Amino acid sequence: MTQGRWLRELEDILKPQPVDLLVLQDGTSPLTRFQVFRDGVCLHESLPGKFAREQDRAFFLHADAAFLNAKARA
Repeated sequence: MTQGRWLRELEDILKPQPVDLLVLQDGTSPLTRFQVFRDGVCLHESLPGKFAREQDRAFFLHADAAFLNAKARA
């Protein structure tokens, strides 16, 4: 199913609640990934426990990026 079709179907099911849908890719920024895993709801995981592992990974990617960005600004 395409991302657009998922979004339409979720919007139909969850009306009148607004729906934001993001399919994570390898190139998703550390900040976006961190926010998704902090605030988002997992609709599907390809393997059991993958959401929790990716949640941990997102935290560390974000922390590393924040540290490097702060260092670059100094």
